Amino acid sequence: MNILPTSPIFSRVSRSVAGLALACSCSIFSANASAPLPNNTPTATSNYTAIDKHAQTVPQHIALQPLHKIVAYLTKPATNDIEKARAIARWITSNVSYDFDAAAGITKDIPSDNPDSILVSRRALASGFANLFVKMMHTASVEAFAISGIQKGINFTPGDASSLKRHTWNAFRTGGKWYLVDLPVYKEVETDGSYQLAYADAFFCIQPEQMIYTNFPDDKYWQLLGEPISREQFTNGVQCFGAFYGYHVTALTHQSYRIQSKERVLNLVFEAAQGVQLGARVYAARDAKEQHTQVKCTREGRKHYVSVRFPANGDYTLEITATEYIKDRSTTELLGCSVKTLAEYNVLIGEKSKTMARLDRSR
Repeated sequence: MNILPTSPIFSRVSRSVAGLALACSCSIFSANASAPLPNNTPTATSNYTAIDKHAQTVPQHIALQPLHKIVAYLTKPATNDIEKARAIARWITSNVSYDFDAAAGITKDIPSDNPDSILVSRRALASGFANLFVKMMHTASVEAFAISGIQKGINFTPGDASSLKRHTWNAFRTGGKWYLVDLPVYKEVETDGSYQLAYADAFFCIQPEQMIYTNFPDDKYWQLLGEPISREQFTNGVQCFGAFYGYHVTALTHQSYRIQSKERVLNLVFEAAQGVQLGARVYAARDAKEQHTQVKCTREGRKHYVSVRFPANGDYTLEITATEYIKDRSTTELLGCSVKTLAEYNVLIGEKSKTMARLDRSR
């Protein structure tokens, strides 16, 4: 699966379990699916199938009308402000194209950030998406804001601030609470042997505790965290992949990408959605060969405890994985499973060499 360069959620699918067919149609990022969410998530009991269909099937004669008429049509079936935001977000991501050539510097024809211009051209960069969302939300009488900051894109290297890129995303407020939305986040999904763009659904009303792994606002207020983190903590944070957000994972321990331990046993704790089992794989950092490692995983509710015993002192890559079992809906027969990489750490077991210590000081 190839992920487009705008996406901070570049996905990594681990090796499939032998003998089990993969049920590829079961996507946690499907726009019409409701992935299990944390209990404190406002959309935990929401199913957006109807509102998504409404937003994605706007009649042509409506789509060509002035913005206020489009917004009126989109939000007519909405029962609350979150559903209004959903309808607007799905319409934008279905009708406005992200300009990949402009983002990559291939063309000097940079699309306008002006919402009225975007309605005509139907193409934009991240700031254009955010500005259009704000204007449409204001038209729907919902407070919204465009947030500027930096993002870990597909070319990001943990610890390397120069690999971060500028980005713009949104927040909207209802019931006295702010909710975060990132619109131009796409992935490629395979459909009948072909590829198409699909909006990364996990970034609608994403929890602040998850957003901070990929987006860092210029104004720390928009972290929406009780204890904001620093830019250095953000840059040095754990490397997260698509399934991390899709399964609503939060690292309760070991927030940094690089871990040093004198002990060969490493204990990590995560929160994750129901219906998924976390695990781990270990690779030698020098040659990427998978290591024979003792891994023990236990779960208490949404908390997952992952204990890894490393084979010896050395430098390793630790992958945290999620296994989702696919069952036949009518017979509950197990059809297969999908093992996806959630996050990645660089782990040093034992003392640092003088060379590594010197490199760390030079960063």
